[in-house]
Amino acid sequence: MQVLDLFSGGGYYTEILSEVVGQKDQVDTHNNAAYVSFIDPDKLEKRYADNRLSNVQQHIREANDLQLCDACYDRVMMLTFHDLYYVDVKNGWNNIDAPALMKKNTQIPQTKWHSRCSR
Repeated sequence: MQVLDLFSGGGYYTEILSEVVGQKDQVDTHNNAAYVSFIDPDKLEKRYADNRLSNVQQHIREANDLQLCDACYDRVMMLTFHDLYYVDVKNGWNNIDAPALMKKNTQIPQTKWHSRCSR
């Protein structure tokens, strides 16, 4: 199973997802550069230090530049919908093409998530 934690923030839910999918599967995280600066890069460094979450790959890029491959994610988790609409260009929070990003998310194939989580 491969899961994308979109706008993953400080990684709290990423840790949970990492445990749920297990070591043989993958969690990709996404944050934009402005959020990394906002949360403090040291906080993320501590969370991911020493390969603590060995099945997690971080992706720091703008949402408009996020390339989701066809059918590569079984699930996408996004809890911070407000990040789609917050704009503060002076501080690095660029306008996001929310409809385009959400369209990418709706093209992810549906799987039986519950069967993977009932361990």
